[in-house]
Amino acid sequence: MELYRKFIGNRIRQMQDVSNVSARTLNKDCGFESANYLKFVVEGKRNLSPEGLARVIHGLALTSQESVELIGLYQYAVEDAVIKELGELQKARARKRANNQKA
Repeated sequence: MELYRKFIGNRIRQMQDVSNVSARTLNKDCGFESANYLKFVVEGKRNLSPEGLARVIHGLALTSQESVELIGLYQYAVEDAVIKELGELQKARARKRANNQKA
């Protein structure tokens, strides 16, 4: 699990333990229409855009320090995904070149 997802999940559980707030309310506070959007993000079924990340930071009332930490975790996840995708594209390009040389 990507660490930013775990961070968000931990924060949600913390808020629910302290104030017994519902998932629907948390999603609404973050500006998401779906009552399950944050759950899907935490489970890896949905991704957050930078705008969505800003909504989460605001809606979950993160401190400045928590915000910086979450942004760092998010950036790491995005960079890692881009690097993996580039690797896959490079492999596909190499296979295509090899197939063209055989022909």
